[in-house]
Amino acid sequence: ENDCTLPRCGNNIQDANGATNKVDALNLALMAATGIGSTGDAIDVTVTTVAASGGTGGVYVTDTAGGLTVGTVGALNGATATGGNIEIRNTGVDTALTIAQAVSNSSAGDVTLQSSGSVTLNADVTSSGGNIAVEATGVAATGFVNQNNRIETTGAGNIDVESQNGAIDMSANTTSETIRGAIEYTAGTSVDLSRLEAPLGFVGVDANNGAVTDADGAGDNRENVF
Repeated sequence: ENDCTLPRCGNNIQDANGATNKVDALNLALMAATGIGSTGDAIDVTVTTVAASGGTGGVYVTDTAGGLTVGTVGALNGATATGGNIEIRNTGVDTALTIAQAVSNSSAGDVTLQSSGSVTLNADVTSSGGNIAVEATGVAATGFVNQNNRIETTGAGNIDVESQNGAIDMSANTTSETIRGAIEYTAGTSVDLSRLEAPLGFVGVDANNGAVTDADGAGDNRENVF
């Protein structure tokens, strides 16, 4: 099918048959008051675009085939939760995860975005005090992280951005922000850095087989690390 919408029916949407795919569609909207999937037992899907609102129980979705976009499906945008964690994974062979609409956890829950290929952030990723992890595990040519929008958590929340084999590229004037937590950027090759802010925390940047460069350009005097 092209579109599939699973609305609020009862309180939550849970996985009843293990790793077997639950939905095969072009676009998927998931809405539940007290959770979509659970830790260790995500809703397994094969879709192109997903949007999800998980309420107090969080969002746990794994796409097992081609590339996945977190976007707009019908009236639903991005991925949101008011409790629990948000865990969105793409496990197909060397495929892309694109964040086209905001991913937001308004509780102190964590946000995890993981892809077997690349991750591109074209919208904000935020948590109200939880940890945020962005991970690309593909080969060097396709395993990059492109950050074109803000990553932000509060309090002691940590931000971990990793490209196991490729590069991390931040667009000019893009920020990653915490207060007392740690920000760690680890790339298999290079890191093109805009601005990392952890005024009462720790910042670490590791370009294992490349350089750390300034994404804001030679004429910009703004601090890359604050």
